[in-house]
Amino acid sequence: DQMNIAFRDLRRKRKTFEQFLESVCRWYAGIPYSVTDKNQNEQFYQALFYSLMVGIGADVEAEGQTADGRFDIALKMQDAIYILEFKFNKTAHEATEQILTKDYAVRFAADARPVYAVGLNVSEDRRTIESYEVVACK
Repeated sequence: DQMNIAFRDLRRKRKTFEQFLESVCRWYAGIPYSVTDKNQNEQFYQALFYSLMVGIGADVEAEGQTADGRFDIALKMQDAIYILEFKFNKTAHEATEQILTKDYAVRFAADARPVYAVGLNVSEDRRTIESYEVVACK
């Protein structure tokens, strides 16, 4: 229910995308460690996020391919597109740099909405999103 409310607030512009990500971080922190303890990797956390977004009715795409690779997730909002890249025990900045360097935003070049690169780093020790970075794509 908390994620439904957070996503509704994002859609209605009552919350920023960063505030929405804070809600996502709290959601991850609430997952029992016994669920994630043996399954930790980047794809596991990506799948959790994808499932969460589908469950709350978001327009979301996983594993979108471009000429230079594939992004983890694209979250398409009415006023913006967010390309999300997960890293495991690295940095959020490395994730945003991958999105920008490989120009994943080119996939949405014909779309008038602004595109943002969102890097997320998952901590093995904390089993949650440890840090994130949101950068506008050029």
